[in-house]
Amino acid sequence: MKTSPRLIPAVLLSTCLGIAAGVVSAQEEEFLQDLEGAERAHLKGEFSKARVLYGEILEYLEEELEADRPGPATVLAARQGLFQLELVRGRYEDAFEMVEDWSAAEQADPRTVLLLARAQETTGQYETASAAMRELITAGKGGFEAHYRLGVCLIAAGELAEGRKVLEDAIAVSDRLSVREAMEVYFVGRCHMELGGRRHMEQASSLFVESTRLAPNRPEARTAYGQLVFDAYRESAGLPNAEKFI
Repeated sequence: MKTSPRLIPAVLLSTCLGIAAGVVSAQEEEFLQDLEGAERAHLKGEFSKARVLYGEILEYLEEELEADRPGPATVLAARQGLFQLELVRGRYEDAFEMVEDWSAAEQADPRTVLLLARAQETTGQYETASAAMRELITAGKGGFEAHYRLGVCLIAAGELAEGRKVLEDAIAVSDRLSVREAMEVYFVGRCHMELGGRRHMEQASSLFVESTRLAPNRPEARTAYGQLVFDAYRESAGLPNAEKFI
């Protein structure tokens, strides 16, 4: 079973490379299997099961022998998974407190920064999230999610023109790059959806369908597509789109 590159970013790029080279311990391979199991449960909405599996990985940090502990990338992926589960439950303060106990390197990881921005956006910390997204974008990290979250935060903070420009610029870049990764396609679709209007909604619709085709086991694009169609029909706009392919 392949792991998702967005829910658990770099599910251990270095560790997986190590497996390919035959240098990862049997214990670490077991941790990776647990991580994959946690991610599958997470994607399927089996949050209690995912929480248990992520937690079991972190319990091994207390082992006396270093060889019996999960590697740094495994630990970070499990912690990020637990952070996301706190967001699902709406426990934002608990999520913020959780990250305070992480190492500086874990806090600076681009995926962590994106997850924090998501929580900050939801709790109205627009300036903090915007600053973090600008830093990621300047560093060439965060992908289209960083552009989307920056645009959304700016708009929410009342910087409508600047926020829309961020989203429009991201769409222009995606058009030049012919984006093919499922979650990148999804966030370009989110940029279109945030901008609104018939043309953007039609583009968002097609992009959500494409993202679902590229990663059929992920729920984000399918959920966004359902929301988009519901909104369009509710407004009696008639929305020519790729609905027949879902």
